[in-house]
Amino acid sequence: MRLVFVTLIMCILGNLSYRYGICALWLFAIERFVRLLFGLAGTMTSQLLWQAPLDPTISQVVSSAIVVILIGLTTLFFFSEKQIDSPWGVVLKNPLSKDIDLILSKTHLGIRCHEVAQECGLTPREEQILLCLLQKKKPSRIAEELCIEVSTIRVHVKHIYRKTDVHSRNELLSLVGLQEADAERADR
Repeated sequence: MRLVFVTLIMCILGNLSYRYGICALWLFAIERFVRLLFGLAGTMTSQLLWQAPLDPTISQVVSSAIVVILIGLTTLFFFSEKQIDSPWGVVLKNPLSKDIDLILSKTHLGIRCHEVAQECGLTPREEQILLCLLQKKKPSRIAEELCIEVSTIRVHVKHIYRKTDVHSRNELLSLVGLQEADAERADR
């Protein structure tokens, strides 16, 4: 069971490292420190419970209750995220770009894209493709970035157009509330 948890933690930390460019060495060092700290705390707690002048049955009940509570809290934490590849609360403090207008426009574009996706009932993949379309990316580049076929991108684009009730990229830009110049600036 311990191996499963360690593997899951390593997958999550590796994913964070890959997606956000965080130094994997720091992440794994922090994970190792926390694991050792909790192991030490568990050992000390069990020694205190077993050396206390309590009935052995009460000690077993107390230690079992603590384990159940910890498992419950851990389960709540892990199921608070919908997918294993979700960001897990990581926010980059130093964006990759120094151009503040570009950062704000990309943030605005992402937020508006998410709002439109929610209003129109787009799937998460369609939302990704909508964002790429609004950044003026061509289907071949979108397919390359998302590692799927161009034909699949075209099917998703048709679904996006149908669900948003638009017929062109310009109408899509208008729906999101962007002008042509805003979209070009966000594409830089």
